[in-house]
Amino acid sequence: MPVSVKNNSNTDQAVEMLIGRIQSLGLRPGDSLGTEKILMSELGLSERSISEAVQRLRALGMLESIKKAGIRVTEPQFESILEATIMLHARKENGLKELAELRFALEAGAVRLTAERITKEELTQLNECVECQQKLVENNGSPEDMKNEDEKFHQILLKASGSPMVYRQHAVISEYFRKYSGTDDHDNTIRQMTVWEHGQIVTALENRNVDYAAAMLSKHLSKTIQ
Repeated sequence: MPVSVKNNSNTDQAVEMLIGRIQSLGLRPGDSLGTEKILMSELGLSERSISEAVQRLRALGMLESIKKAGIRVTEPQFESILEATIMLHARKENGLKELAELRFALEAGAVRLTAERITKEELTQLNECVECQQKLVENNGSPEDMKNEDEKFHQILLKASGSPMVYRQHAVISEYFRKYSGTDDHDNTIRQMTVWEHGQIVTALENRNVDYAAAMLSKHLSKTIQ
């Protein structure tokens, strides 16, 4: 039976309240969050909302349920925390638009680091992506293949920044958009423009032309926040 929108909203609220409780109490990994019954009473939420919120946070590695001991806080991976934050934020008004802007800011800022730190091997990988995309355009490749190569290009670009934190944030946000956005546009003119822009970015990086690389990437990404 499909879950109602209202119930989704209640579960989201419960997730936010549980995260807020962990933060406000300064709970550390291993500390008890209480039992579902206690949480229902203190937070004033339904059994179903609390149960689903606990399951969701447990799946993200933020909580664990111990038999007869209640719910404990665990030490989640960075990606789990970010994924939970994105999941909640995306449901808010203008949430997806703001996430798209965050992705834009991460890439546009990171390309300056990439221009300084990119290796010959990474440049080769980017060129191979561009060549593969060009072949897909010429052979009318599938939207899914085109999208995969586009994502691969941007992953290499971010990883080449040499900043694991930036790369990991971008990877989680991009994965969210991958799950919930459509596939590549079938318009061959748009595809060809994408390949050309990618090629210009790589050329700028090869020449260590930071300003042109940043300008081309900003132009390339501007379509994602319109």
